[in-house]
Amino acid sequence: MPARNVSAPPAARGEAPRCLALAGPAESRRLLTRAVARLAESPSRYEESRARPDLANATGSATTLAEATSLATTCGAVTARASTHPRE
Repeated sequence: MPARNVSAPPAARGEAPRCLALAGPAESRRLLTRAVARLAESPSRYEESRARPDLANATGSATTLAEATSLATTCGAVTARASTHPRE
């Protein structure tokens, strides 16, 4: 079992599963769900606002997309960017 770096910043712990999911593994929904959950617990609203559209696209969830847009507006992003995650 690989060693886990428990001292990694919270945003990095959330970004890692998001990046893995974007690479196209079969478990992308699970990884994106984990990424959003971890980023929601971190102080990094910007990274969370990047992960939520990916999750919305992967799941087809209008609610998650609305949350992503709201968060992007709140954290100073002009609009939620288009997801680069392929829809399943």
